[in-house]
Formats: sequence, C-alpha cells, structure tokens
Amino acid sequence: MISDNNQTLTSSSSKKPSLIENLSAKFEHLITSLPFFAKNQPLAGIDISSTAVKLVVLGRNRSKYTIKNYAVVKLPSGAVSEKTIHQPDAVAEAIKHAIVESGCKVTNAAIAMPNADVISKTIQMEANLSERELEGLVEFEAEKYIHHPMENVSLDFHSMGKVVWNPEQINVLLVATLTTKIADRVALASKADINVSVVDVESNVMTNAVSLLMKQVPEHLSSGVIAVFDIGATTTTVNIMQNNVSLYSHEEAFGTAQLTTALQEEAGLSFEAAQDLQISRGLTGFQFAKILHTYQESLLAQLQAILQLFFSAGEYNKVDYILVSGGGSVLPDLSTFLADKLLTPVEIANPIKGMAIASQIDVDLLQRDAPVLMLALGLALRGFDI
Repeated sequence: MISDNNQTLTSSSSKKPSLIENLSAKFEHLITSLPFFAKNQPLAGIDISSTAVKLVVLGRNRSKYTIKNYAVVKLPSGAVSEKTIHQPDAVAEAIKHAIVESGCKVTNAAIAMPNADVISKTIQMEANLSERELEGLVEFEAEKYIHHPMENVSLDFHSMGKVVWNPEQINVLLVATLTTKIADRVALASKADINVSVVDVESNVMTNAVSLLMKQVPEHLSSGVIAVFDIGATTTTVNIMQNNVSLYSHEEAFGTAQLTTALQEEAGLSFEAAQDLQISRGLTGFQFAKILHTYQESLLAQLQAILQLFFSAGEYNKVDYILVSGGGSVLPDLSTFLADKLLTPVEIANPIKGMAIASQIDVDLLQRDAPVLMLALGLALRGFDI
C-alpha cells in the first residue's frame, strides 16, 4: 500500500532537453492513465463510506447549483471498514440501489480514493517549462518516491500556480496510487452500469466541497479562519481555510464507530440498533446521556489535539468559526457542546444552502441528510469548472 505523505519536494531545473524527452516517452502511458483532474461533464458523485453509499448529481445555471438527484443507501455491517471494501458485491448492489432510488440518468461518475491509498506531494518546478518537459520531470521525481514498479502505478499532476516566495517557480501537485486500487473501485461502478470518468482523492474532494459552506459563515467572519470538522464513522477530517484557501488539513482515525461500540457494550444494543439510534437522532433519552457525554469528551480531545497541531505552526492562534459535517454532526446538542468547550461559534454544516432542489426530491429528507453529503457533493462538483 502507498502511504500518505505530504512533504514538499524541490526539483532541479538543470535537466537536459534530451533527458526530458526520454523521460516523457517512458512515462507517456501513465500521464493519461489517472483522471484525477480537469473534466467538464455532468457527473454522479459517488461516495463509498463505511456505512453507506451516497450519490449526488448537480446541475448548474450560471453560479447557482441544483440538486437534480440524490440518494443515501445503507451498507451492511462490515461491508466497508477503515476505507477498505470487504464485500464488493454488497457495495456494487448499494450503488445500483442508489442509482434507481435517485432516478439518476447520468452515466458518468466521479469517485474518490481514500487518502491512505494515495501519495500526494507538492513539488516546486521552473515556471517556464513546457507541458512535455513538466511531464518528464514530474515522472522523474515520482520514480524516486514511489516504491513500486511504475507500470503498476497510476499517476497524475496538476499545476497549482506560482510559488509565492519565488515567482519563477510553480507548485505542482503530484498524485499517485496503485492501479489495482483504482480498478477495484471502478469495477464496483461498472457492475451498476455506470462509467467512472473521474478519480479524485478524498482530501482534495473535501477541500472543494468546503467551498459550498462559505455561505453559512456570518459576513463579519467571512475573511476569518474557518474550520470544518467532518465526523465520519471511522475518520474525522479537519479542514481549516481562510478566504477559500486551504491552510491546513488533517485526518484522524476517530469517528462515530466509537460511539456505536459504546452503545453496544454499555446499553446492550445490537450494532444495527446503535447505528439507527444515531441516524434517527434517537440518543436523547436519559439512558444514553452518559454514553453520549463520554463520547463527546473523547471527540473534543481529538479535535483540540488537531487544532493544536495547526496552531503550533505559529502563524495562527485561533479559529473564528467552526462548521461540523458528516454523520457525527447529527448527534444531539453537539454544536452547543463544542461551542462551549472551544469558545468559538459552531454551526452544523449545510452544504446545500442556497441550492435549488429538483421537484421529485423529498426536501425534508434531503435537509436531514445534507451534512453527510459533503464528499458526494464535492465529487459532483468535478463536473464543472470549479
């Protein structure tokens, strides 16, 4: 497995043209093998999480988006755990159900690779390189850091603009994963008669999706430091932004699964019953209060530790506003609890705020599910020039 490593690399600009040409020819088949970036077509965003398959199709009229189709289909227990798919047939069946339930007619989809299966590196390169020269040098660097035969690796890169402290260089994002990892997920969609035309990385998708939340931020805080806590079943991701620019991103192996386990052990519930209580917002009874409070305290400790890592860099010492998304956001009084403890305004994320909704969609159900649709929405956004 390729490990996630976000260290920054520096590439030399002294490569000879003949070497660049040779490198480009050597790796030309890889350049087109991994469609991480730049697409422009209607897409079904398909998010495969530990608990459900979520599907979203967006339309756009100028700057306004429309939810055209959506569905959330629950997965059997154990079908997916820690981002690994253990029951592919069950996941493929859930994708089929999501397509039927949503009424989706789009045949192309965007999916995301888990961060743990991907290597992402930012490389500084000379700004005056041609596209072919850039391809060659990117591949040359990739071969140094990917400890697998390159014929087994799918690879892509994307120019991120000029380096702030050196305008003669550009930042280039290199993304790579084992081809078999992609093939396994693409095969699931194929079983549901849908074609995967875009493969992205969860961290990149979440950053794009966070842009949808900025309408929730009070105007007087819109230029402040905004943190988004996405609390999933097995993973909590923190994205910190300012003026729609990502400042920091961190993923921690902690989620609502810990609460599910506690409910099983201390309240004597089955796994399914414990999950259903969380989804239905049924944890308001006295018998669950202690379990919920213990979980909230553990979650708080995780979030405080992540924030401290961000603050330790020295440039920032606070966040101005917090948005909470993911399945954990539905827990009773979570926003109030976090606001009191972190001394920061906290609101539950509503990524569909300001969007139009197709007439066939149950608006109340969509509003309930909105916080768990972040990744699916971010993937659907890949159908547009964002």
